[in-house]
Amino acid sequence: MTWNPEFGVEPDYQQEHGGMKFADVAEGGPVNKAGFKSGDVLIQYGGRKIDNPIDYERLRHAYYEGEKGPITVTRGQEKITKEVTLKECGSRGTPQSRGAEWCDSLDKFPSR
Repeated sequence: MTWNPEFGVEPDYQQEHGGMKFADVAEGGPVNKAGFKSGDVLIQYGGRKIDNPIDYERLRHAYYEGEKGPITVTRGQEKITKEVTLKECGSRGTPQSRGAEWCDSLDKFPSR
């Protein structure tokens, strides 16, 4: 199993509180397959609250590829919860060069 799985999103790092907004959602990625869209705001994953992109990064590293969990987002005034299956994180590069294989924010943080 691979640590550091991919959700298939590009976080909006400008949002400091109230969740983690999806700036971009990779076509064919786990979040896209579940029906989520750019602009949705992630507020909970696996029963844990997400208040900002830092919460998301910490929580993302607590899971492995292949694991499933409920994701709750807000879209306007609506709350939507669906199950998402995480997938293995592909190699580094630009989102365009990796397509659905790109890692949502790996390039924005120092190597771990």
